[in-house]
Amino acid sequence: HGILVKGGGEAFQEASKLDCVVFDKTGTLTEGGEPKVINYETTVSPDGPVNERETLGLLKRLEEDSTHPLAKAAVRFAASRPFTNCKVEVVEEVAGKGVKGIVLVDSQPTRKIHVLIGNESLMVENNVIVSVENQKLLDSWKMEGKSVILVA
Repeated sequence: HGILVKGGGEAFQEASKLDCVVFDKTGTLTEGGEPKVINYETTVSPDGPVNERETLGLLKRLEEDSTHPLAKAAVRFAASRPFTNCKVEVVEEVAGKGVKGIVLVDSQPTRKIHVLIGNESLMVENNVIVSVENQKLLDSWKMEGKSVILVA
């Protein structure tokens, strides 16, 4: 059993000064269990550089070896849908933000895809532009207390 806290170590350090904690997140605390993907949105265009099956395949492959609870949920989700098999050439964990790597699609082994999987900070650091429409969706999910993973 574990605990997932937004803010990581800094959140725990600040929390060490508290005398009392009040929870009002019914469901999240009472149900427990493993995180799962309950909402998703793809903005992959049919003629874009990567299709949805490839996106799910590279998400699954890059996150498979992670022990992070959100990564495990993403892998379960990707594996439950049609995906393209991929091989990882390079993977780098970015502490507190996600992972980045280079992935090869099995059907096109010479095609290298540079991938980012993680939070908004990782996307900003790598100049990924999120549309206004998608940002509104992300903000609504976060207002509901949901954790958000982005793939670029």
